[in-house]
Amino acid sequence: ASHMDAINTLVKKDSRVEGHNTDGVGIINTILKNTSIVDKTVLLIGCGSSSQTVPYHLIKNKVKKIYVTDIIESRAKRVVRKYSHQGEDSGASIASIDEKELSNIMGEVDILINTTPCGMAGFEDKYPIEKTCLDNLKKECLLVEAVYTPYETPLLRYAKENGNRVCPGVNMLVEQAAESFSLAFGEKLTDEDKE
Repeated sequence: ASHMDAINTLVKKDSRVEGHNTDGVGIINTILKNTSIVDKTVLLIGCGSSSQTVPYHLIKNKVKKIYVTDIIESRAKRVVRKYSHQGEDSGASIASIDEKELSNIMGEVDILINTTPCGMAGFEDKYPIEKTCLDNLKKECLLVEAVYTPYETPLLRYAKENGNRVCPGVNMLVEQAAESFSLAFGEKLTDEDKE
């Protein structure tokens, strides 16, 4: 938990308490229900608490390349520093990218993950990146949302209209909650349990 910079699950084990972050597992399991991660290029937008474990799980699942961007560039660079050694060991590259460079890489992105609050209550009309960048995505690109209220964010609606595949944030919410349940009770939930 200290390495991940964010905790969302506490589990008491005998006389100690363990901290875990299940957001990354939730996002990865959501992706794996829709596509493979192996040799894919991923754009991770946002470096807040829900994204802190995502690069770890992407690299573990043999991603080829991860681009990381955040409105605060230093946060993106910090995430890259944290996972660059793991990436080198597995042959994956991870790099921070600023807003001006985004349009140059959109055509190679296979999976786009939004972990910003853009689209949620209070930010309903916000997009995590410019719509013109989204226009440059491949049609087969999968967009994964971490925002679960509303069910369909402006990002997902726009992507669907452009012909992209989408995963609503509620999928991530269910998957990360299932992982928290498993850690707390030592029992894996089936897909039927998650329905």
